[in-house]
Amino acid sequence: VNIIHRDDCIALISRLIQRDQWGECFNACSDQHPQKQAFYNLAAQQLGVAPPQFDEQGGSNKVISNHKIKSSLNYQFQFPDPMVWLQANKQEAE
Repeated sequence: VNIIHRDDCIALISRLIQRDQWGECFNACSDQHPQKQAFYNLAAQQLGVAPPQFDEQGGSNKVISNHKIKSSLNYQFQFPDPMVWLQANKQEAE
C-alpha cells in the first residue's frame, strides 16, 4: 500500500507552505510499502474487528516514490514504515 501517517502528512503540508513551494506535484507516502493484506489484517486485529476480504484479481501493484518530496524539502519521515508503527501502537495498547 502507498500510505502516509497523519503526522507526516501535516508536517509535509506545513513545510510546503513555509517554503512557498507551489505549482509542483509531489508524491507523499511512507518509505516502506507493505502488502495490502498484511497491513489491513494487522490494523483490523488491532481494532478488534474482522479482517477485510480482498479481491485477489483486482488492484494495482504500483508503488509510488517519495524521493522528490524528501529531497526537495530535506524531509525525513517520522513514520517511514507503517507496519512498525502498527506494531508499536499494538504494544502501547497492551
